Amino acid sequence: MANRRNEYHRTKQNHSRRLIISALLIAILGGGILGSYLFHAYHEKDIKQNIVSKKQQSQTSDSPIEAAPNTSKIAQDPKNDTPAQHKLRAIINKQKLNGIVISTTVNSNQPVVVTDGFSNVLTGTVINEHTLFPISSFQKMFTGIILDHLIAEGKLSLNTRLNKFYPEIRFSDRISIQNLLSHTSGIKSGDIFPVAPLTSEKSQLEFNQHIMKSTGIFKWSYSSANYALLAGIIVKLTGKSYQANVEQYIIQPLGLKETYFYNTLPNNPDLAYPENLNTLLAQKVYLADIRRIVSADYGSGDIFQSASDFYKVLVATENGTLIPKNRLANFFPGGSRAYTNGMYIQYGLIHAAAANLNYYGSYYGNTKTLKNTILLTTNGSLQTIRVASVDLYHAINH
Repeated sequence: MANRRNEYHRTKQNHSRRLIISALLIAILGGGILGSYLFHAYHEKDIKQNIVSKKQQSQTSDSPIEAAPNTSKIAQDPKNDTPAQHKLRAIINKQKLNGIVISTTVNSNQPVVVTDGFSNVLTGTVINEHTLFPISSFQKMFTGIILDHLIAEGKLSLNTRLNKFYPEIRFSDRISIQNLLSHTSGIKSGDIFPVAPLTSEKSQLEFNQHIMKSTGIFKWSYSSANYALLAGIIVKLTGKSYQANVEQYIIQPLGLKETYFYNTLPNNPDLAYPENLNTLLAQKVYLADIRRIVSADYGSGDIFQSASDFYKVLVATENGTLIPKNRLANFFPGGSRAYTNGMYIQYGLIHAAAANLNYYGSYYGNTKTLKNTILLTTNGSLQTIRVASVDLYHAINH
């Protein structure tokens, strides 16, 4: 790992590049040990609420909820805030967050939107629901959705062993698909990045295979390499690229227009740049660097997406649009706390967080009532964002 890090730093010889990036490069690749925070502040309260909500579930489930609600017409001017928006804005202003919140409310599952800060200080563009963010670990849910379909088609099961696909990996005869999904495979990898953007899915997979270590210790340990292997398995089973599978199972069914892989971003994308990047050179260097870094996150974080598009995916996953309702119990397993499909799940409550460079995101929701809150920012910290998403949810969903 030390050698790889030294190689990474040697690429920063250019003085201006070093000044810009060294302050930004924190790259906490989603989750890690902070996963234990799940539902810390509101755990007991939400479980009790969920038990009560089961009595109302049939009525709630039959409510007309759009699979992909259109948030583009929601007012962004604070002077026009509704009471719900005012509560959300107070929380993000208190934390001094530059970003966007999309959330349901206690009275409606039609989302409200609150934004604050600039996506580009050079052009004076404010962050809005169409601004692109690297969604990092949120993407793990996409990989889980695709695998759910392949399992339903009988191409594999949660108990299928890794040695069926990668027999060369140590202990692969003891590692199941479920182990990979839940980070209990014993596979570890660090925050190690390529010196240049990886140019193909083959190189993405090979990079992850190179940096990972299979330990044979089958306890929870966060590693994005698990999802890189799952992406590779998807390719083997379908004969199509991982990107093509995301297109088939997620992008096309929902008609997403603001979802891109790191190597399909348009020129001059409407990206949320941190506000301290106040020169064109700084922004260009930053864009090149974030693309390089996320290229390592095969199947787990190489997508750029607007908050609106991600919200659509989240709602469509919960309400049976992307996954049939008769399979949702397997995708969102009930009972005590579990991690699978890129999120922490407990009694119908879901929570996930993501981080990369200066980008942070978190979502919190209830799969029974279809109440959800997502938060994407260009500043803060992983723990701050985790707590903020819970606070935002409870501010207007109770």
